Amino acid sequence: MYINSLQRSLLIPLGLLLALGLLALSSISRDFFLLQLAWSALGVGVLFFFHHFDWRSLIHYGWFIYGVYGVAVALLVLTLLTAPVIRGTSAWLVLGPFQFQTAELAKVALVILLASFFAEHHIRIARMRTIAVSGILVGVPTGLVLLQPDLGSAMVMGVLWFGFLLLAGLPIRHLAVFVLSAAVVGVLGWYQMLQPYH
Repeated sequence: MYINSLQRSLLIPLGLLLALGLLALSSISRDFFLLQLAWSALGVGVLFFFHHFDWRSLIHYGWFIYGVYGVAVALLVLTLLTAPVIRGTSAWLVLGPFQFQTAELAKVALVILLASFFAEHHIRIARMRTIAVSGILVGVPTGLVLLQPDLGSAMVMGVLWFGFLLLAGLPIRHLAVFVLSAAVVGVLGWYQMLQPYH
């Protein structure tokens, strides 16, 4: 595999940080060390896979985009139904010795989905229908995350949506309504959903 100088300059510090992190964990807990080692090996494998595979062509296929989105939403539902309470939230899906925060996959899925959606509909960004449809697409996983409750991840999803609306050229009058609505929802969320552990 060919690795250019830029990639090498990124991979070497990454490898050193990974090795130091594993070394530190090995002195704290053998179980944590083995768990992190397994995740690190998986991450390195994914890195080399995507280095060889041109995944960018997949974002032009609707079945892939909505498939990733559907899997993310399904995992959020599964998490809501089966996840144990950890630090006050049911946000982690437990798979044997592994714990996976499904909201992270949902964020990636939203980035892919919104990029595709607004690339196709940015000309009609001034129409309320376009804003509403994108809002529903974001609202489904965001609502599931709020039920966990994970206010931080839900806010990140809202910011992602807002950022894509700006990039797509949302008119100023719609932007003002959006900001006002977000402020109201944020205040309500702060007082109604925020718990002491947050």
